[in-house]
Amino acid sequence: MKERPRRRTRKKGVFVVWAMVLMLVASVTLALLFKDVLLRSLFPQAEVVETGRKEQTAAWQGRRNIYDRNFRPLAVSYQLASLYARPLELAEPELAARQLAPLLGWQEDALVREFKSTRGFTWLASRVPVEAAVKVQALGLEGIHRVDEPLRYYPQHDTAAHVVGFQQDDQGLAGMESYYDAALRSEARVRSAAAAGHLPEPNGKGSGSGHVVLSLDLRMQAALEKSLDALRQQTTASMAMGLIMDPRNGEVLAMAIRPAYDPNSFWEFDVTRRRNELLSAPVFPGELMRIFRLAAARAAGVDSLATVDQEPAPTEGVVANPAPPNLTETRDVNPAVPEARDWVLVQPGIFASRNVTRLPDPAMEQEALAGFATQLGFSKASGIDLPLEGDQEPGGASAARLDSRELSTGALPLLTAFCQLVNGGRQVKPHLLRALWPDSSGEPDAVATAEAPAILDPRVSTAVQEQLAREGGKGPVDAQFFESLVAEDYSLAGQEDPLADQGEATSAAAPKKFQWVMLGMAPRHEPEVVVLMVLGGAAFDSTAPSPMRRAGYADIGKILEEHREPPMNSESVRLAVEKAKVFEVWRKLRERAPGQVAPEAQAPVEQKRMPDVAGLSLRTALQHLQPCGLAITVTGAGRVVRQHPPAGALLEKGVCTLELRAEQ
Repeated sequence: MKERPRRRTRKKGVFVVWAMVLMLVASVTLALLFKDVLLRSLFPQAEVVETGRKEQTAAWQGRRNIYDRNFRPLAVSYQLASLYARPLELAEPELAARQLAPLLGWQEDALVREFKSTRGFTWLASRVPVEAAVKVQALGLEGIHRVDEPLRYYPQHDTAAHVVGFQQDDQGLAGMESYYDAALRSEARVRSAAAAGHLPEPNGKGSGSGHVVLSLDLRMQAALEKSLDALRQQTTASMAMGLIMDPRNGEVLAMAIRPAYDPNSFWEFDVTRRRNELLSAPVFPGELMRIFRLAAARAAGVDSLATVDQEPAPTEGVVANPAPPNLTETRDVNPAVPEARDWVLVQPGIFASRNVTRLPDPAMEQEALAGFATQLGFSKASGIDLPLEGDQEPGGASAARLDSRELSTGALPLLTAFCQLVNGGRQVKPHLLRALWPDSSGEPDAVATAEAPAILDPRVSTAVQEQLAREGGKGPVDAQFFESLVAEDYSLAGQEDPLADQGEATSAAAPKKFQWVMLGMAPRHEPEVVVLMVLGGAAFDSTAPSPMRRAGYADIGKILEEHREPPMNSESVRLAVEKAKVFEVWRKLRERAPGQVAPEAQAPVEQKRMPDVAGLSLRTALQHLQPCGLAITVTGAGRVVRQHPPAGALLEKGVCTLELRAEQ
């Protein structure tokens, strides 16, 4: 009879031991699961690499890069790592601090303080090269953890920002990052540009994915942006934009909008600042449409334009243009010297440079002009490989009115039509993609360019070039520029100009703000580059020479010279060195203005049971409580004498209070 209680006590003890073992196994399992859940919640796209537990098994495949035509980087990806510690997991804090301090640039005593703290989580290094993290990983220290993070960096900052665009979490959101998002992803198997009918497919049998090589030339881009910034300052314009294209194949060599934004911090700029106005803003060519009416007359078979080169009779409030000079005369123009009678008021609110008004302006039927405008592509979207900012590009039916000085069109349709007038009449499709460069290929997979069909009789194009060369005047370089200004406020329409009897314009009677548009080409015969520049909200002085034309002449010679240089190749060693240099620039910029490190987050609370920590030191008690993800309040010092919730209680509120008392 006396043995039964003893036997029952023994059985009860065995049961308690097994229960404790099961609870311990469950606690460890939940702790490991909790750790992965926490890290994935902090870094949803990061690959967690646990020190001493997991090795890298494959080379990192991140978002592909974007380059200009000479393989200068516009967007590059790096694999970085962040290191953090869980002090309560460190068995020997002093030893860990001694080994890590020289690798991480910490003071050893500072690391010791961090490691001996009661915090559950502390950052050691943020966004360092993976190589540095691997050295730390090789030490095999428990409690030191690593999180791999991709970095997308735009080394040119606001240069070409509206073309390159930006991404977030490997999702392209604007510009080329958006349009070629699938190609820039490593798993891409699409040919978006070809499928949309914008471009022929890349040559070869590639997957349609890889690094994106653009037709942009960073040197031309920088020169264009510098000129636009200066013009904005000189004319107090609210906006400036410009395009440089090769009329022979439609390659966009530069595309700029000012002011711009920095895609490295795109969230700091509002939507209007990030909008590509070259795709969305209407352009008012004004008297520049005379160039296209001249081409329409040639295409219609008007052999002698001298018979129709008469100015229309002026109506009330409109100043007649001066009589046209001899059509065979070529005038020398020095754009740096102010010239009297340099501008002509075509009608109230519309000015033109004098070389535009020298061009014959034949009278034609509206139906014939509309057909010619459609033939040049004024009434349809350009099809450029950039995401549209709205439902469609500006232009459409209104752009087909070549006989109207008040029509609006888009920047790209306007420059594309001009290209087709001066390139021998061949069709042009403006595009930015020059090649895709798969990692497995030694050289980029160039975009196939089929022979462009003729949309105009080559003789028409030649005749237009000759006419523009004769009437455009000679500058300091072999180039020509034609300008027109349309007032943004037509409130002065109908007022006579005080200098009307002299056939001259005056700034006193002119509206204050204009949209200023300039078309240019170089060289004058068989042009290799064409230029469009637009200023919005610009102030204008009709007695002064054109600052826009001066800028064009100053830049066009260098631009032409650079365009004639053969593009650089894609030598891998050189590109690797360039990428390393770019990373060093990023690192130094970050040291000067460090970015925010991912904040420490409270651990998600999992429903567990409260461990028994009575009698333990604070450090040991916190080590037991860490897997529970509790918000802990501590009072007193010494060992735990009271805990709430009590041992074994279900942790429902995620909070815990420990009362400590020093040993007697």
